[in-house]
Amino acid sequence: MWEFIISGNTYSWVQKNYNSLMGNRIGAGGFIINEVIYIFGGENTDDKLWRYDLQNNLWIDVVQFPIPTGLSGFYKGISFSYNNEGFAIKDNSNEIYKFNPNTGWCLAGSYTHLGKMARQFPIIINCFLDWVQMDQLTIIKI
Repeated sequence: MWEFIISGNTYSWVQKNYNSLMGNRIGAGGFIINEVIYIFGGENTDDKLWRYDLQNNLWIDVVQFPIPTGLSGFYKGISFSYNNEGFAIKDNSNEIYKFNPNTGWCLAGSYTHLGKMARQFPIIINCFLDWVQMDQLTIIKI
């Protein structure tokens, strides 16, 4: 994993810590809350929530907040952060899950007017990970 740092007219690459236990992720969900990256799900992966702390350069399995049953098998859904919380909608579902770093996951609600089409939900996504090869993930810091 690499971090690209832009500081004025200076550009640099810094190699970061990579936790091979996390594996590569295809269609994973993720969001950023308070300079911490959260990644979960993906094709043929576990249902664990992983946290990357930018300050301490460390990937951690967030065992105290397991993925809710409704998000189990998350693959190519929608995930985003808003107001220091993360949100996820599993593909082909109408349930919206909310993640708070202090309290964990909860079912935030559901929507019925769009049917079950999470991939077409009209929202700006700040962290959709279609293919994440973790040893080549790049973080851009400005």
